Amino acid sequence: MEIEKLFNPKRSIFLGLDEQGRIQGRGRFFAELSPEEYPAIKGCVISGFKKKNLNELVDLFPNLIELTIEKTSNLVTLEGVNRLTELKLITIEECPKLVDLSSLSSCLKITEVRLGSFKTATNILGFISPQNLTALSIHGNATDLVKILNFENLDYMTLNGYGSDLETLPILPKIRKTFTLEGFPKLKDASFMANFDPEMRLTWWGPKPIAGIPDHLKHLETFK
Repeated sequence: MEIEKLFNPKRSIFLGLDEQGRIQGRGRFFAELSPEEYPAIKGCVISGFKKKNLNELVDLFPNLIELTIEKTSNLVTLEGVNRLTELKLITIEECPKLVDLSSLSSCLKITEVRLGSFKTATNILGFISPQNLTALSIHGNATDLVKILNFENLDYMTLNGYGSDLETLPILPKIRKTFTLEGFPKLKDASFMANFDPEMRLTWWGPKPIAGIPDHLKHLETFK
């Protein structure tokens, strides 16, 4: 396989485990790896991916537990990721043609999902198992956003609404540590935060002033 036809090897990095069994902090470039090391790779940041699905990438690195795909206009589906049964973290950045995330439904151990600059309107939440998920970052154009209330174990959540026309949001679950809202210029009501604890960290980059702020959150400096 000519790697240059799969991704940009000069900008992609690969990580194994350290002596404590954790993902290494410093990765290596593809040219630094030998083929016998591929099964030991546990994390990667792939730039300039050139295929429509992930099958060939998973063939090379079948034991990933952390996967980042960034800056590609070719990826259409996450097909192949379903074979990464130990996957815990997936990050998708700037993949404007990605419309099918259904393969995530087989990744039952995922704890973090981050979709950055992900502006395609598509189903997202219905393909993610809510049981183990503790961190979620998505754009407000998830067409199944109403399912967010099923995610009861979130420590961190970011909702990005830049370019979104939504005027209301569904009721969100309790977030244990940090909630961040960005954008949503047409948002008219903040009552979707009724389940929030005033002791959590809340960062608001949405419209101000806004109606419907739950009474127990009105005193927060972020709304003043």
